[in-house]
Amino acid sequence: MELGLSRVDLLGLSGTNPGCAVLLPLGKKKQQKLVVGDRAGAVACFGWRKGAAETSFKDSGSGSVKKEVSSVALGGKGDAANYTFASTGTLVRGFSRKGKQFYDSQSAKFPLPPLTEDIRRLHVVKDDDRLFMTSEFTLSEFLASKQESHFLANDRINDLAVQHVMGSGGGEHRCLLACQDRVIRVVSNGVCVCETLVDGGVTAVHVFSTVSQYAGGGGGSAGAGAAQPEGQELLWGTENGILGQLFIESSVSAEGKAEVNLRRGWTVPNGRRLGAIACIASSDVTKDGTTDVIVGRDDGTVEVWSTDVGAEPSMIFSRCINESVTSVACGIVTAAGFDDVVLTTFSGKVISFSSDTGAEELRDEPEDDDDGMPKPVDAKAKKKEEKEEKKKEEDPSGKKIQDVTKEIDKLKKEVAKEKEKYSKHSTELISTQYDVKMKDRFVLDETDACYTLTVEMETPIESVVLQSTMEVDIVDVENNAAIVSKTRCPPDGSGPSGDTAMIATFRCDNRGGDLPRRLQMKVRTSEGSSGQLTAYIVPQAAPKTCPSCSYKIYPLSHHQRLQAVDELRPWSELQLTGAFSLAQAHSWLSGCLPEVPERLTGGEVTFCFQSTFVGTALIATYKKGEATYRSDSVTTLAVLKEHVTREATARKTQVNMKSNIRDETVVHFLHLLRPMLEWQLSLVEKNKVMEALKELRVQEDDIRCVYY
Repeated sequence: MELGLSRVDLLGLSGTNPGCAVLLPLGKKKQQKLVVGDRAGAVACFGWRKGAAETSFKDSGSGSVKKEVSSVALGGKGDAANYTFASTGTLVRGFSRKGKQFYDSQSAKFPLPPLTEDIRRLHVVKDDDRLFMTSEFTLSEFLASKQESHFLANDRINDLAVQHVMGSGGGEHRCLLACQDRVIRVVSNGVCVCETLVDGGVTAVHVFSTVSQYAGGGGGSAGAGAAQPEGQELLWGTENGILGQLFIESSVSAEGKAEVNLRRGWTVPNGRRLGAIACIASSDVTKDGTTDVIVGRDDGTVEVWSTDVGAEPSMIFSRCINESVTSVACGIVTAAGFDDVVLTTFSGKVISFSSDTGAEELRDEPEDDDDGMPKPVDAKAKKKEEKEEKKKEEDPSGKKIQDVTKEIDKLKKEVAKEKEKYSKHSTELISTQYDVKMKDRFVLDETDACYTLTVEMETPIESVVLQSTMEVDIVDVENNAAIVSKTRCPPDGSGPSGDTAMIATFRCDNRGGDLPRRLQMKVRTSEGSSGQLTAYIVPQAAPKTCPSCSYKIYPLSHHQRLQAVDELRPWSELQLTGAFSLAQAHSWLSGCLPEVPERLTGGEVTFCFQSTFVGTALIATYKKGEATYRSDSVTTLAVLKEHVTREATARKTQVNMKSNIRDETVVHFLHLLRPMLEWQLSLVEKNKVMEALKELRVQEDDIRCVYY
């Protein structure tokens, strides 16, 4: 089944961050309003009437509130989640449906304890004044402005979802954390009750809800106060584009203790090699009685998955908008009776994919007040409004064009006035500061065994310059319109920069249209040496500016972290003993391999890795004073030994090393290399025939060959 949805561009705002858009519940007009927080610090609510956007309220903030809005959530009793909460820096603000600010976490009435880190994700349970918020590594729970619990994660927290489980004493709230170290953690009262490894760094989690009276959007805020059943379905997405399902199950042990277990469900691989999953929502888009899954990806792809047929979901809609999706929601937004998949982008666009194929005129119904009761209709105001509507119908575009023209002229005069005022301070050079918002991602592509660098800006990109301190290869990217030129610097360091080994320039071509806002590049590294890759991005903006971002290239850069590896391999071992701590052993591993978490819990840890290029594996187990590394590649152990020796010597740490190399490991490694060598040999043989075929083409008119 194919779902037919048509695209409509609704608004153009300042750029948005992930999880900064939600839909309010249905009003008396049988439509929902969209609340968006942007990077300018403003929180605005929009409704749509007769195809045009109307601003219900807008709070631009002041003073310290002028920071970016990092998260927007809904709060309310049961399904009546009419209150909007927005986090800006360390501040939390609450707004009613009509835009009245009734909550401020820094006010004297609702003071929160001083926060040391900015809030990244927010969840509100308004029934008991409970707030859940995450920073980069921590989760905090507040009840009536008092901190109830605190949890420190091992790695960066990318997303948050909260599940309310009924039980004695009102039940409990379980926080589901999407962490960068490929782990989904379930935290209750500041304690991690269970966790599970998935197939990539977790970027989004969503409590899969049943079909309700309205569709909530964004960071799992719909029905924030409603309790969920004990067995709950959880959806997760990763940075390598995998969508999966988890079941959170509660049980009672033989000792009478409550236990929480995670059970894996279906997993949808990223067969089309799309971008990372940025956000997940659920709603009955197809109106068939089952809840569908809506996925927004980092490369601008929007997908709708149906769950009514089979054990796994089936994709019924997919569209790419060529901009990163930051939030996605589904509801009745632009026209009564028609569902819209509404999404926001990194550059601030608000786009709708609607099932409405016509322009339906909305009914003039009284708006609902904060308490849900309709406002009394003013006869004079209604008559005046009808008169204005009649004038607009007689001249639908003339007055609007005149108003827009006047506003543009006014803005031009203000800009010219400010330029003249500022130019008096300097007759030659004028110092300026241009704040460029940029989004970048540097991840390992396991299919091509290379790294994918993606940069995106609010303004079009003119060019990107890559500078590397080690030699890397540039891999072609499909549908990349940039013109690439590569320069290899002399190995003796006599080039423009002594530590530069390669410089590559990606110049965007605008002959086929506008310059892109998002550019993707691929580089392939060589294991055994480490270095640094720096990207300089030049946007199409005035004055000219050039932001940069740097990435570390690890000695074992082709390895990715896995849950487990095949144990039926001929393992060789490298054993380390000495007076080193667990933190030192962890720093050795994190300096040599990617995807190693920054923090550790426990006295002994084990990590599994696999090479995306050859297919060899590495198992690292270490504790205080002892470390064991097992691999079916002697080269991997040699690189790891060299790195540990260099780091231990620099810190003057005495380490005893013992190697156990098996002959079967070398034979096994050569068997893994054989298909790759045979493929390379076949290319050499085919290349030998190319010159003969070219000569034959010149001499003969027909070069078709018939094989018997």
